[in-house]
Amino acid sequence: MQAGIEEEKFMNPIVFFMLFLSVLFNSGCALREIVYRNADYLLKRRINAAFDLNSEQKKSVESQLATLLQWHQKDQLAQYSVFLGACAARLDDGLQKEDIEWVFLEVSRFRLNLLKEVYPPAAIFLASLESRQIEEFTTYQLKSNQDRFELLLEGNINGFQKKTSEKTKDQLEEWVGALGSEQKNVVENWSVTHSEDAALKMKETIKKQSEFRGILAQSLPAEDLEKALWTLTPVFDPSQAMDSSAKGGLYLALSGTLTVKQLSKLKQRILDWKKSADVLAR
Repeated sequence: MQAGIEEEKFMNPIVFFMLFLSVLFNSGCALREIVYRNADYLLKRRINAAFDLNSEQKKSVESQLATLLQWHQKDQLAQYSVFLGACAARLDDGLQKEDIEWVFLEVSRFRLNLLKEVYPPAAIFLASLESRQIEEFTTYQLKSNQDRFELLLEGNINGFQKKTSEKTKDQLEEWVGALGSEQKNVVENWSVTHSEDAALKMKETIKKQSEFRGILAQSLPAEDLEKALWTLTPVFDPSQAMDSSAKGGLYLALSGTLTVKQLSKLKQRILDWKKSADVLAR
């Protein structure tokens, strides 16, 4: 029932907060609290690495992050707790297609809530960028692409497929325990379809990144930049989330193979998440 946040990472520093949350809830209990309590520092450091902030921008970003994190702790964590509790309860009847679809819909709702809070201050920040900072961001983004898409950029689809298969199996085993041979075959078959689709999505992502940098170069006011952010943000499509090449398709293919022991471990992991959300919300 793990549902990672699927989104086009055309603006890494801003959407980094969503990725940060994903990493946070995949960490151990003690580490989760440490990371969350220091989120402002971690996020500011990431944004500065991408844009090389001036002193005024550093103060503004620090203030905006404090407001965002305060909202997230007071408003969102309690909702995460309710969501995770419902996820665990659904597993009592096994993992069904409607459960997976529901998870993706709920995660997309949380993502939309976050974007509504992030985009207004993000647009104000982006409107303050100097030409040198846009150039800095371009270099940063191209370097990030090289690291992220290395195998795909080299045209090494087989290498990407193998890496995806092994990484996915490792992640699944963290959640449900050791996979059986049938389950491993499901992952390996899925990774072939996923890898073919990933090459196309990489091109779409790079195109959106280029469009975004072009918008930044126009020195638009914050209001227009916020509209541009929404225009470039993919709309959640339930059918795509459940496509055979997407994570939802993989979870659906695996759902009927999960043993009672695996479902029990998955439920416990989700309840651990819920406990962390409850602790961090205080």
